[in-house]
Amino acid sequence: MGYKDYLFLNLGARNDWSSKFESANRKKLYPNVTASFIPTTAFESLKSSKVLNYLKIRGGYSTSASFGNAYQTRAVLGIQANRFVTQGNTIINSNTLGGRRPNPELLPELSKEVEVGIESRMFNNRLNIDFTLYRRRNPDQILDKDLDPASGYTVQSINAATVENKGIELGLGYTIVRNKNLTWDVNANFTLNRNRAYDFPDEITQIGLAGYSDLGIFAFPDKPLGMIYGSKVLRNKDKGNQPVVGPDGNYLIDPALGIIGDVNPDFQLTGITNLSFKGFSFRMQWDYSQGGDMFAMTPLILLSRGVTKDTEVDRQQMYVIRGVNQAGEPNNVQISVSDVFFNNRLVSADEFGVWDATVIRLREMSLSYALPESILSKTPFGGVSLTVSGQNLWYNAPAFPKYTNFDPETSTLGVNSFARGFELLTGPSSRRIGGSIRITF
Repeated sequence: MGYKDYLFLNLGARNDWSSKFESANRKKLYPNVTASFIPTTAFESLKSSKVLNYLKIRGGYSTSASFGNAYQTRAVLGIQANRFVTQGNTIINSNTLGGRRPNPELLPELSKEVEVGIESRMFNNRLNIDFTLYRRRNPDQILDKDLDPASGYTVQSINAATVENKGIELGLGYTIVRNKNLTWDVNANFTLNRNRAYDFPDEITQIGLAGYSDLGIFAFPDKPLGMIYGSKVLRNKDKGNQPVVGPDGNYLIDPALGIIGDVNPDFQLTGITNLSFKGFSFRMQWDYSQGGDMFAMTPLILLSRGVTKDTEVDRQQMYVIRGVNQAGEPNNVQISVSDVFFNNRLVSADEFGVWDATVIRLREMSLSYALPESILSKTPFGGVSLTVSGQNLWYNAPAFPKYTNFDPETSTLGVNSFARGFELLTGPSSRRIGGSIRITF
């Protein structure tokens, strides 16, 4: 609904049915409403403004449903023919029940989000601003609850816990040059997100999101979603939390596992420039991600085994690692360089594999040329353009050892939401350079 081209209201609702749930729980209705007001159209004093060309104020409430995976509400029978053949040539078939306990009361998830923002164009439409504040809640998440194997099951899907995200998205764009032959635009996007998981059932103290039970990405009550959990070095709290060194000169490992990192970045920034001159077009995109931790095995292996130039030290010299002994006195036990890097990194606590994942990247660069109409006027072609482009052309992750050339976007978990935080000897990221020709008739 619209009123005089300056006041708008949008209402919507969607209802889905999913056979992943029992009949009483299959239906989920999720509505949405948005409203916007355009002062530059509503007020005569702003219609002729040379400074503020356009202003839109908007707000909205939206919901969306998620239905998870199938086969979580009923027991599943696994049937396998020709599973193996006995020595007497008897073919064995098998019927097996999985370790997942069915939960017929399971419900779909419903995400709820509130968003407010402004959009503006200023100074003869040269400056563009798009600012958004949002808060998103996901209550009653579909989570896996570990069970005692003595029950005959190992896991069950339940509705539990709430995940909340809130943050800022800011987009800025400015046209530096704009004339008949030359156009130069610069755009920047800033994203800041903070999240938290809470409302855990009393019997659940942590939820594994990716990785393993003793090393991976977890959710903990009242903490950001995506904490790295693993083994730590034993520390002496009375001595400034210094690491404790054993009689052999190597670090001692704390018997209790704990949080060793947070995968969430502090903020992310993207810069894009577009330059057009006659038939030429040049585009470049830079990305910057500040902070956030990552467990990365590749640089840990390279350092521990001494196969990177970062370990170029005197290998015949003896070393004393930083810390205190079990009596609280400064460590003075000498060990070899092999023990420094191997025993006290690779076969020591998981925390030595955690790095700051800050990275700056030349994400994309391209150069295009479109043949002018004067050349194409006597041909059957409506347009011909040639493009040379490259992706992931350069990056720098300053917290990682320089000569490991490690890319924090490399991941063992693929498309998993927490892929950025966990890497186990994965192949390096790729750089792509290519060209294309586009012809229209």
